[in-house]
Amino acid sequence: MLEGAATLLVFSCSMFIGSYVAGLIPLAFTLNENKVRLLSIFGAGLLIGTALSVIIPEGVVALYSIQEETHTLYPNPINNSNNKIKKDDNIVKNDVNNVISGNLLKKREAFHQEVSITEDKNYGKKNFNDHFHSHKEYHTQEIGLSLVTGFMFMFLVDHITNLTSTANSPLLRNKVTATVGLVVHAAADGIALGSAAASPKNGIQFIIFFAIMLHKAPAAFGLVSFLMLEGLEKFRIKKHLIVFSLAAPLAAIITYQILLFISTESLKDSSTTGILMLFSAGTFLYVATVHILPELQATKKGTGELIVISSMSPGHSHSSNTPQFQTKELILLFIGSIFPSFLNHQDSRQHLPQ
Repeated sequence: MLEGAATLLVFSCSMFIGSYVAGLIPLAFTLNENKVRLLSIFGAGLLIGTALSVIIPEGVVALYSIQEETHTLYPNPINNSNNKIKKDDNIVKNDVNNVISGNLLKKREAFHQEVSITEDKNYGKKNFNDHFHSHKEYHTQEIGLSLVTGFMFMFLVDHITNLTSTANSPLLRNKVTATVGLVVHAAADGIALGSAAASPKNGIQFIIFFAIMLHKAPAAFGLVSFLMLEGLEKFRIKKHLIVFSLAAPLAAIITYQILLFISTESLKDSSTTGILMLFSAGTFLYVATVHILPELQATKKGTGELIVISSMSPGHSHSSNTPQFQTKELILLFIGSIFPSFLNHQDSRQHLPQ
């Protein structure tokens, strides 16, 4: 857990510095917004690929590994009954010999004892099968429930924020609304990173951090560009940028500490780790498919509205006038989606015994 906390702290500091520096770039330089858009699309693909091809499989493996450990501690009752049957068979043979030799044990009693042993074997086999299927059904429910919980948690956060922004919009300037919207979405990214940090898989944490940074850097760039277009003073722009840059790191640290407080001992359990990883996958699926991709699809290239535009209105636009992705953008999204799977495959090959 100390290693996980240290890794999260390093990632959080790097996230703050990276976001802040990326936001300062428009104040000093003029960059091609098309390239920034392509970078953000690649980051969205990384989030989707990380959730589907890395986090979900690892979470499922973690859930079922605890079942294998349990069966190791409590061996198959069929094997136990077979050992018992072998011993009892010897007893029956000895008893039959005793009958033949004229001892008190009757042949019928020996027969009933053998039938009883056979029934014990069938009973043990039935109990083991019932136990195995109950474990399988239980883990199946855990997988689905964890994914849905993570997805719906992010949906509620987004929905409540939109309601608040809508209620206060007459009193707020566009620039304030844009900052508030991006801060909440950045905090959502931090929550996803904090829940993923509970996993002992450092490689996965790095992929998630990298994917978030590919999204946050263009977001910071877009926020500052929008505030400059609104005519806000530079020192006020920097204040907005600091708030935005702090949102994700603070949310990640707070989320991790809450999870650590709730289940300090349980985090060592493979089952709990699997649930947290699947919860994280649900949050990332929401961030990528409901937050990032619709925003990228809704923004027009070259307008200075990169990512910020959808943060100023409740919900996301899916009208027929929405610009579609170009072919090169779709290819980049596809590459970003399969890239985490490729990295995970290479990492698995390195850990195989030679």
